[in-house]
Amino acid sequence: MNCTTVLVNGLLTYDSGKTYVAIALAKALVERGFKVSAFKPLAGHSAWYQFNTVLCSLKYGVLVGEDV
Repeated sequence: MNCTTVLVNGLLTYDSGKTYVAIALAKALVERGFKVSAFKPLAGHSAWYQFNTVLCSLKYGVLVGEDV
């Protein structure tokens, strides 16, 4: 089995479009018949601007980010 790993990273810690690019790339690959698995090991989180995700995190008992 051939596997290729793609790492999407950037200089800004959050709100720079890294997730958007990764999602667009994954969708394009799936449309072309590739099997894609995505993993987001770290997410920027603002409790002030994304309070709904704080409530969701408390409900489920795990920290969730707004973009995933």
